[in-house]
Amino acid sequence: MLLPPDHEKTERIEVVRIADPRQAPRTDELVGERIASWDADPARKALALVAEAPAGDRGRCFTPRWGIRAHSAAGPLFRISFRISFCYACDGARLWGPAVPGELARVHPFDARSAPARELLRRFEAGAGGGAA
Repeated sequence: MLLPPDHEKTERIEVVRIADPRQAPRTDELVGERIASWDADPARKALALVAEAPAGDRGRCFTPRWGIRAHSAAGPLFRISFRISFCYACDGARLWGPAVPGELARVHPFDARSAPARELLRRFEAGAGGGAA
């Protein structure tokens, strides 16, 4: 799956269980419960899994239940540079945010049954402990 050009500047990822999957495609926010925050190596490993997930055949539903907020450093503070919400039912992942070029800001198909996508889901479901490994 595609990531924004500057994704390597990511220093922290928040994992979010999306509160209302039906509303997720209609908002620029990623609303839900933050279940984990991954810094450094766990964040890089999670983004590597996203990048390794192959394209798939996307269905229609797009009701994402999981998402990430990727943060980069801006001086002493962190700012959200991009977001991705994942629908494992229809194999769609919405990419958006300030670091995302217009042509990439959309729902991308991914193979939710691929090994990288399944590992990413395992880490989401593991919550705070999902960043280790």
